[in-house]
Amino acid sequence: MKLWERARPWLAVLLVLGICHELWPTFEKQRILASWFAPRLFTVWAMTGLFVLASLAIGVRVTGWLQGPLRRDGFWAQSFATGVLCFGLGVAALGHAGLLVEQAVWLLPVGCLLAGWTPLVEALVDARNRLPKIPRLDAMELLLFSLGLVGLVLALAPVLTPENINFDARWYHLGIAERYSVEHAITPSLEGNHLIAGPHLASLLYTWAFIWPFPLFDRVLLASHLEVVCFLGTLAAVPPLARALAPKNSPALQRSAWVTVMLFPMLYIYDTALMGGADHVAALWAPLAMLTFFQARERGDGKSWVLFGVNLGALALAKYTSVLLVAPLIGLTVLVAAISLRQREGRWKRLQGPVLAGVAALVVTSAHWLRNLVFYGNPVYPLAAKLFPTHPWTQDSAIWNARYSRELFVPSDGTLALRAHDTLRALWDYHLELYTWEDFTQKLPIFGSLYAVSLVVLPFIRGTKRLWLVAVLLHVGIAIWFNLAHQLRYLTILVPVMGAACAVTASEMWRWRHLGARVALVGVVVAQLIVAGDVPFAPTHRMNGAFAPLERVIVFLGRGLTEKNLERFKVFQDWEQIGQALPPAARILVHSMGPSLGVNHVTYNDTPGLEYGLNYAELGTVAAIVARLREMGVSHVAWREYIGQSESVAGELLFLTLVSTALHQDERVVMHGWVVASLSEELPVEPTPTVLYVGCGSTYANGLYPMKALGLPVAPSNVDQEWSAPQERGESLELLARANYVVQETTCPSAQVPGPAFEQMGRLVADGVTRAFFRRRAPVP
Repeated sequence: MKLWERARPWLAVLLVLGICHELWPTFEKQRILASWFAPRLFTVWAMTGLFVLASLAIGVRVTGWLQGPLRRDGFWAQSFATGVLCFGLGVAALGHAGLLVEQAVWLLPVGCLLAGWTPLVEALVDARNRLPKIPRLDAMELLLFSLGLVGLVLALAPVLTPENINFDARWYHLGIAERYSVEHAITPSLEGNHLIAGPHLASLLYTWAFIWPFPLFDRVLLASHLEVVCFLGTLAAVPPLARALAPKNSPALQRSAWVTVMLFPMLYIYDTALMGGADHVAALWAPLAMLTFFQARERGDGKSWVLFGVNLGALALAKYTSVLLVAPLIGLTVLVAAISLRQREGRWKRLQGPVLAGVAALVVTSAHWLRNLVFYGNPVYPLAAKLFPTHPWTQDSAIWNARYSRELFVPSDGTLALRAHDTLRALWDYHLELYTWEDFTQKLPIFGSLYAVSLVVLPFIRGTKRLWLVAVLLHVGIAIWFNLAHQLRYLTILVPVMGAACAVTASEMWRWRHLGARVALVGVVVAQLIVAGDVPFAPTHRMNGAFAPLERVIVFLGRGLTEKNLERFKVFQDWEQIGQALPPAARILVHSMGPSLGVNHVTYNDTPGLEYGLNYAELGTVAAIVARLREMGVSHVAWREYIGQSESVAGELLFLTLVSTALHQDERVVMHGWVVASLSEELPVEPTPTVLYVGCGSTYANGLYPMKALGLPVAPSNVDQEWSAPQERGESLELLARANYVVQETTCPSAQVPGPAFEQMGRLVADGVTRAFFRRRAPVP
């Protein structure tokens, strides 16, 4: 009997394994292993878990050292955020050392684990010993948790397919990660691309995902999951901040404070959702910067101020638009320092804290400003170019930089009084106006109004000095946002702080035990859900075929049972196929703006306003352009026939002449609307650069020009421009006979093709004008 008891489990196991062995060929024949999504997803989850564990380990080590044995509220959220910062700085260090190789995939997380394993285990044991008996959830908290979990599902489900990655992620955040992974190093942008020169902590994290030897689908999926865990870390920091903002005589807030963040509809719509960008990564340090400021003020020791400076520096290192919260917090710190100086006793001891915070922030952000100082001679390249010996820089870079800023960052023209009026109005209507493209939200303002409504209740709550301070800081941030770049997605960084403030207000209203107050509170939340409840299902995604992100996930998962189930893993095929058709060492100049994610080669871009180191008109000849491209290491050029933006008419003429005469014409790769060809070793004989311009009179006058006279920057027509005068006016046949090039504004009623003696090279849309470019087949001597 004892023998049977011992043998019974083993016999059952053998039978199960035998049945599986017999069934396996049947299932494998129907769906080959390569078409399974689960193994890919579980692998990504395992790598994400490794990232979280490594970040917690090194974060517990650093945070524990700064907080001491008496750990502050929010220790685990702070430890994770600090670890994420250390992880990103580790990627930066490996990149500058040229060590972004496959071995670094393991080297970095294992190093973080070894550095912090012991304090992590001790902290976990201590947390388990201190953990009190978990109280049961009351009905209201259970309802809130359920609501929050529904929001999490709606917010996180779209990351299951890389098809939901947004434009900025494809063009910028993930593109930088791919560039670093291809070069195995962090290198300067030789064309002066200001996006690469910006602070991009998120792209450093994504670089770790891209150096994995996985297919593109898996690498993008892993990068998306890194954004997700940063978002979850942000939610974990909301309850501690809410407790810090609550009145002193108020009982500790329940664990559901994070749910208020999930009630902001902007978390579920294109461009502001979890779609591979940097805004949600930056938001990880927003509530912690606010929390550690209050803790530093309470505790008053240098290490607490250093921790605040670390959070402030991480926030600034994430992206420039973090200034929405960084600037108000810096102002608040300066105010604290000024008050310290006014006090007679202990002034220097009190001043020590803000100074240490500033030093810590400078050290953390040195990963950005010191890199730019070395690479470009300018710590904030391309800004403040007059103050630093900035390079690369061309004769028109200042114009393009000013125009780029004017297009994106200035809210309105007019007097200071008018702009002040508009700013004051924005402090209220930031949640009522669209502040994004209409097709993103189908004209529905989707920021959410809960925080604005909560401010009405604030005067009726006692002991809320911190809430009032936070309200002032947030509205200073909104004013900066409106005057800097009032795109809706940039407000993402303020949402967790607003959520914590909303949680405190709602909790205090509920504590009044007043029926009217509770009905009003529930009514506001229900109204928010009714107004924006269908936002997660809006089919407005620009990059996935105008599907709702959730719909795209369902379609993706459903394709696993179709005959072409392997096709669902081929994302961003256009540039991936172009990259596969080119030599492994190819470096590509991409003409015209657009995402090139998946090409798996180093790419350069010559879009004016995006880069400040290439100016074809200034170079003047095809030979000079080729020399500059070879100096940069460019081996191939990619372009489309229809160009949406260019530096100048002369610049576009020279570029089109380059692709017509200085590339290997017999080796062209034509795919997905793009043409790619390699630079030729031999340079063509260049004709006399005489250009006949035929237009409608709104820009250049009709007549014969030397090439360089058409080198003025072209930009939107609302920018004043003094156009050059021609050497000879008119558009006669006699002038045409002396021209080697013709530029024709095609929107003119009298627009005509020059004739068989000319061949068309391409078209350009700029400053509201469509131009066609022609080159004489047999140049005039």
